[in-house]
Amino acid sequence: MLAAATVVSDGLWLLGRLPTGICVFLCRETHVLMAPATILATRMAAGSAPITIITIELDPATELQLRAAGIEARSLTECVLVDDHGTEHLALDRLSSIAVTAPRLVLSRSRQSAMFDGRRLDLTPQMFALIRLFAEQAGQRDPVLRKETIDAQTGRPANEIVRDLRKALVGCGLSRAAADALIVTVRGYGYRLGIAPAEVAVED
Repeated sequence: MLAAATVVSDGLWLLGRLPTGICVFLCRETHVLMAPATILATRMAAGSAPITIITIELDPATELQLRAAGIEARSLTECVLVDDHGTEHLALDRLSSIAVTAPRLVLSRSRQSAMFDGRRLDLTPQMFALIRLFAEQAGQRDPVLRKETIDAQTGRPANEIVRDLRKALVGCGLSRAAADALIVTVRGYGYRLGIAPAEVAVED
């Protein structure tokens, strides 16, 4: 239920939580919204709840970047209704109509199986274990899997095993560009999935 707005950071307010569980934020300006510190503050305030941010102006590039980070964004004009007296109201019930994103990457731990965009990925146990690490990390506040973690978990240098995973994905029918877009390099830090957390499902 929505309550009084709470200041999260400069130019960002938490409006509250909808009955659907979505945490709703209001951001004054897009450049504030795209600052890494702002996104981190948003995630900390929302916890594990889905996030929707209302902003005054929303360009397509920013919307795509936020969606890749697992955050839905709406422009203020989408959420404003004018009543019969000409008074504007913030109609947050419109946010409840946000479509639930269907998972694109689905992993089953028990069956050691993986599907991406409806395509079965025939991966070796080592490659499956690595893509599972990426999938599990995607749901964390920091979706980047550090090189050191990959080294420790797999016993192989991160750059080598990630290269092999991309090759394996190509062998499963993905294009090279699609494989590179799915496993994204974060230079000097590690790697992450190139899809939103809502598009990833890890089943037992």
